[in-house]
Amino acid sequence: MDNSTFVIVYVETNNYPVIEKTIESAERELKLNFFHWSETTWKVKEEFIKRVIDLDFKLKIAVVINPINPSAELERILNHLIVERKIDTIFIDGKKPRWYERKIVSIFRSTIK
Repeated sequence: MDNSTFVIVYVETNNYPVIEKTIESAERELKLNFFHWSETTWKVKEEFIKRVIDLDFKLKIAVVINPINPSAELERILNHLIVERKIDTIFIDGKKPRWYERKIVSIFRSTIK
């Protein structure tokens, strides 16, 4: 049986430049081109978290395991996570089908009106 899991992480901050600079510094210190959770060892994850844990940000995390309809589940979750009106940046990590990006854009447009 196949297993499909996706995670949506929503990060809110009022000081993006400081967070970006700190993350880039942590990546350099750990000799990473970029930090990617699934591509690093637990030791590197722990060291990375130690360097960024005190930054000023809030997280909302949704983990979806074996969704029957991934598109509908994505829409349901994003409607709960997105409460802010001013969203500056969206990062889509990893290779996703085109419907994924189109669905996210559609949800944002309908939610932020």
